[in-house]
Amino acid sequence: MSEMHKIRLSATEYKILQQFSLSDKWLADLLVRHPAQNRGHSIVELSREECEQLRDHLTTRLAQMGFDRNYVPNEQGILLEAIVDRLYLQ
Repeated sequence: MSEMHKIRLSATEYKILQQFSLSDKWLADLLVRHPAQNRGHSIVELSREECEQLRDHLTTRLAQMGFDRNYVPNEQGILLEAIVDRLYLQ
């Protein structure tokens, strides 16, 4: 079994993933394993492979909707960049 990595998400970051999951079965299936927690944050435990897949998935979303016309990150882009950065494992 592969090592699991705990990724901490703010309530806002988790909420944006939930919104995306409404139209994204892969993400919905991933989040089903990690219901939102109280105290202002959620912890998701992902394998290295899942971290890489989610990072790639969110990077695609970031490119599609995360920037304004001047290529400045919008509110969603800032959230997605923060999540993507946390998914890089050493």
